Amino acid sequence: MNLYNVLKHSPANSMEDFLVPLLSSNYMEGILHLDMPLYPCAYMAVILSAYFGQHGLTFIRSKEWKNFGKISSAHVFRAGIGLICATAVLAMSTGTVLQFSQNSQIKASFHNMEDFEELAAQVAEMVPENTPAFGINIPEIYSLLHRRTECFTMDFSDMLVRPDSLKELQDQLEHAEIRGAFTEKSSMRIWKRNDPETYRWFREHYKLKDTISFQQEEFQYYIEK
Repeated sequence: MNLYNVLKHSPANSMEDFLVPLLSSNYMEGILHLDMPLYPCAYMAVILSAYFGQHGLTFIRSKEWKNFGKISSAHVFRAGIGLICATAVLAMSTGTVLQFSQNSQIKASFHNMEDFEELAAQVAEMVPENTPAFGINIPEIYSLLHRRTECFTMDFSDMLVRPDSLKELQDQLEHAEIRGAFTEKSSMRIWKRNDPETYRWFREHYKLKDTISFQQEEFQYYIEK
């Protein structure tokens, strides 16, 4: 990866720069949403909850609650905290499973190659070759068309660790051979939220010419004003 960065006249990434996007809330948003915290104490809280949860489960499995009057208040307190922690871990696990289930349903929309190839054909007809392209799902479409995106920043996965990535995107669009852009609606929302200044520049210099609706997403083709 760093060899590619250097060849593209961009700074080399550290190991932290490489790993942090995988933990960011914006990583592959709309396809795979991890939303994992970056601070270690969040994971320690989960581990401690699972540890104390064992006391609650032991309290239930060994049927200690039947001898409630004979056990100490400290043991009851520890078992109660354990049950609360076990419930919290179960709730977090259930939420994670439901989230990934939802993501799988979203990704399933792109598993039908016939529909995806039809989308790519529409893009090929609407968007001229060598038109810069960026955003979620865009590299996959351009790859199917054997096109280059002409943009180093493709899916915005590195915005949190490289804040200047959208400024680099602006520079790439300014020096592009063709004054146009192909992207999609979700990516434009991400751009607006993360760098309003460069987003305003884009809206001032480009206008929406055409759109393609695919599943629950809208792909957009912009031309220079």
